[in-house]
Amino acid sequence: MLVICGEVKNNLHFTPGLVAEILSPSTALKDRVTKFDIYQSQGISYFISISLENDNLEIYQLTDGEYKIVKEGAFIKNDFIFEGCDVSIVFKEIWD
Repeated sequence: MLVICGEVKNNLHFTPGLVAEILSPSTALKDRVTKFDIYQSQGISYFISISLENDNLEIYQLTDGEYKIVKEGAFIKNDFIFEGCDVSIVFKEIWD
């Protein structure tokens, strides 16, 4: 899942507002550490880590250059505020 507030022509030439990673056993460490650090350093406002094995997700928001966890659970709803658009996601639908 990727949220982009703005027009995209052929390629993405700006930082997305949100990136979600669905963890798998073979890539979970890379997603939770390496990609987490990359997304944080690139200024991506929100990072979501989704574990289908544990029916759990973690929502991180970039605050003062560092990700802080803002919500954790499975059947949650979260409103994301971006420059140029707002998005509301009901994560319960992932498991339905």
